[in-house]
This record gives sequence, C-alpha cells and structure tokens, in this order.
Amino acid sequence: MNEIIKRPLRSIGYNFIKDEYLPQGTDEYYLRNKQNKSGINYRNLTAYEIEVLVRNNNTSDDWNKLQVSDAFTPELVKNCKFFGLVRIGKLKQFRWSIIMFACRLDYTTARSSVVILETM
Repeated sequence: MNEIIKRPLRSIGYNFIKDEYLPQGTDEYYLRNKQNKSGINYRNLTAYEIEVLVRNNNTSDDWNKLQVSDAFTPELVKNCKFFGLVRIGKLKQFRWSIIMFACRLDYTTARSSVVILETM
C-alpha cells in the first residue's frame, strides 16, 4: 500500500530533500544551481515585472525566489502560482491553431475517412 503524506500547501517547493542528504553548508537547490549549465544568467524580478505578474493573476509565496533571464516577458505569464525557486527564461507568444477532425467509419466496407480542417 502506498503511503500518503499530507503537507500544507505553503510547503510546495520546499524541503523536498531531507537535511540528512544535503552536504553540509548547502541548501535543497544546490544541485539545481550546479546543473544550470545553460549559460543563461538569472536575476530577480523588477518591481514593474512583479506588478505585471500580479495584474495577470499570478501569485508567488516569495517573489524573491522567482528568477528570470533578461529576455523574460512578464506579459506572457498568466494565472500561475509559483512556489520555491523558479527560473524562467525567454518566453514566446504562442498562436493557437484549431484543428478539427471529421471522421467517418464505414463498417460495411471496412473503410474510414478522416478530414483535417485547420484554421488560424
């Protein structure tokens, strides 16, 4: 049987590595910091970026733990909840494409036809 452990919502993003497994003098993010070899430099949010994120219905338990690259566009982030250390790089606007499938199965002849209609 699986063991289910309930924790408060505010603990999401924290204490995911037990202290006994952390090398002395490090925190739970030390491996993430060590493995970040993308070459992207992250910085804390500006007051303007926090204002835009809040206006777009985003929340964070600690805005100081949200780090972004210089290519970050806060206007593209909406309805998100951030917990713990979060790093966001370059974002691009996504254009939705609606694809509709019209299918017809003919059991008498064992044939099927599929029509794909794409609209932008």
